[in-house]
Amino acid sequence: QLSPGRSALARRANLDVVSAEAWRALWLIRAAALVEGRDSGHVRSRPVGALLAEVRERFEPEFRLSGRPLTVIATDWNTSTDADASGLVTAVAGAVIATLGVLQDVEAAEAGVRITVRTASGALQAIDVSQDEVTVSDGVVRRIFDADWTDRPGGFPAGLGARAVRAFMRRSGGDAVMSGGRRGSTFRLVFDPLGSRA
Repeated sequence: QLSPGRSALARRANLDVVSAEAWRALWLIRAAALVEGRDSGHVRSRPVGALLAEVRERFEPEFRLSGRPLTVIATDWNTSTDADASGLVTAVAGAVIATLGVLQDVEAAEAGVRITVRTASGALQAIDVSQDEVTVSDGVVRRIFDADWTDRPGGFPAGLGARAVRAFMRRSGGDAVMSGGRRGSTFRLVFDPLGSRA
């Protein structure tokens, strides 16, 4: 038996639990403000890689505890975006949380989350948050952004995550879509109209 006072592993696991819960609580506050239009976004140019490194760092304790992999793929980490940095981190995290909701009944070792940055000519076009394990029906895809859908996979956090993604993207002049109907699903944060076809 691991005793928190004696085992370095137990202390590390306890720290991971506290870190994961604290991040989720902060994210809930930020996501609710985003959905309700109460956030005060500050726009300044920042590299997308730095923003996604923050997302990965915030989720690291949760993914370590669950045993799920979180992968971030970008061909150009230095592509800049003028989007509100805090809002973008909250939106991408919302897409990750909604995706984790879809994966809630799948063994951790079998399913992870992948974040892919799509750029063209040095401009950010889209950010995809995907999973390849669970087939998502057309009905889920149609209702994913619906605030009144109460029995969704992942419950309230997943619903708030999906709504935060869409609220941020529309405020930023883009949009958010979800695709499914096959094994896997993708949330796409579309910054440029060409990003929807990338």
